[in-house]
Amino acid sequence: MDDFTNLINQLGSLEGRIKNSIKEAVKINALEAEQKAKLLCPVDTGHLRRSISTEINETTDKILVDVLTNVEYGSYVEYGTSRQPAQPFMKPAYESQKVQFERDISETVRRELGR
Repeated sequence: MDDFTNLINQLGSLEGRIKNSIKEAVKINALEAEQKAKLLCPVDTGHLRRSISTEINETTDKILVDVLTNVEYGSYVEYGTSRQPAQPFMKPAYESQKVQFERDISETVRRELGR
């Protein structure tokens, strides 16, 4: 019975380590996506670029991140209007970071399972 209890404890510990490592990878990737969006953002006054930020909401079981702008005209720049062509900066930043994020999550899980 001691071996079984030990196994259960080790699995519980592994779950906690994986969750913590994944949360850290999510945060890092969100901040990197923010930086990419700022680099890709077209600049007139710089207000839109400065407004791009990352919001991180974390609980015991999950982490939610948003890379966003609160500038009203941000969506007009991203998607365009009938008078202005689109100048995407958020979606390309997301698409670029998504590839790295998937690699980071895979590596995180492999690393924790290999301990």
